Amino acid sequence: MRLIPDLSMSEAVLRAMELISTHTCIKFSTEPSDVMIRMESDPTQNFCYAEIGHVRPHQKFSFVSACYSSGAAAHELIHSLGFIHTHQRSDRDQYLDFKMNLEDMTPDMRDQYKIYEGQTLYVPYDYGSVMHYPDESGNYYPIEKNIRMTDTMGTEMLAFYDYLMINKYYECSCDTDLKCQNNGYPNPANCSQCNCPYGYGGDDCSRRAEPGQTVIATLEPQTVTIKLDAGFRNGDERQVDFIYSYLWIEAPANKSIVTRIELVSKEKCVPGCSRGGLEIKINDDDRLTSRRFCCGTGQFDRSFHSPTIVMAYNSVGMDEYIIHYRHDP
Repeated sequence: MRLIPDLSMSEAVLRAMELISTHTCIKFSTEPSDVMIRMESDPTQNFCYAEIGHVRPHQKFSFVSACYSSGAAAHELIHSLGFIHTHQRSDRDQYLDFKMNLEDMTPDMRDQYKIYEGQTLYVPYDYGSVMHYPDESGNYYPIEKNIRMTDTMGTEMLAFYDYLMINKYYECSCDTDLKCQNNGYPNPANCSQCNCPYGYGGDDCSRRAEPGQTVIATLEPQTVTIKLDAGFRNGDERQVDFIYSYLWIEAPANKSIVTRIELVSKEKCVPGCSRGGLEIKINDDDRLTSRRFCCGTGQFDRSFHSPTIVMAYNSVGMDEYIIHYRHDP
């Protein structure tokens, strides 16, 4: 599949192409092809869009500066591969309390939120999917036990399950004896390595992802500081993609780990924590995105995993977090 980019926006799109191509069997290229996505940039628009699936020889893909990140570009590329928004899944109402009145919307806007019936759901519902919109106006809320996931929606980061969704739909697989640990699976783009959930690394997902550090929880509270400097682009702009740092908190068997977060850098309090934030992986399924922080301080979480993975991510300036941690008796 060939992409013809507008050079002013090409870096974010090329990075998104690279992310998808290195985790799936889909291969994007800028070389000539019978199937092309023609990228357009309309300065009169402040939103991006793409047609869903291959609907014409040169299908539409609009990308403007308001969407300038590799995650936003990946969102549109995944539409081009045939996928709708996460918040349009047939099981949406099991995860969101939806307040929007679709009948009052224009047809174009209604199409961004209506449920598509008759879907095959290849992966679990993930609030951290790059295909999920942020809740910028209080129009839909995570429900029940997920009520604290509001800031996780719309992070502009490809989730583990986004890649797996593509791989399942396109029947990407590996013929290999490689045994992946920690819920990873052989990577169709490189069958000698595994696709790992965030926080795990090494060829088989058995090690901590880098860069990072490992600490040991005790009964006495301890603290660790994470500083993550992404710098600035063109003076004061964010980078095309995130940088990451991973913390493993280990504890004795059968001990839960309690954490409290102090957010020192407070400039990132935006819907979806899309400029930078912190995620403590506490879900039973560690492939799912857990709650992300970029606002407030003094927030507690409890994990029954050892190691408990703390993922910091940033795309602009300096972020600093102080993490208090201990294990229960």
